[in-house]
Amino acid sequence: MSTLNVDLPNSLHRKLEELSEQEGIAEEQFIATAVAEKCLRF
Repeated sequence: MSTLNVDLPNSLHRKLEELSEQEGIAEEQFIATAVAEKCLRF
C-alpha cells in the first residue's frame, strides 16, 4: 500500500465525511473506491 497526502477544500472534505459515513466505510476506503471506479472508465 502507498500513502498519499491530499489537500482538499473544506467543503469537499465535509462531503467526503458525509458520504463515507452514509456508506459505513472509512474515508480512506471511500477515496480508494472512488479512484478505482474512475480508473475503470479509462
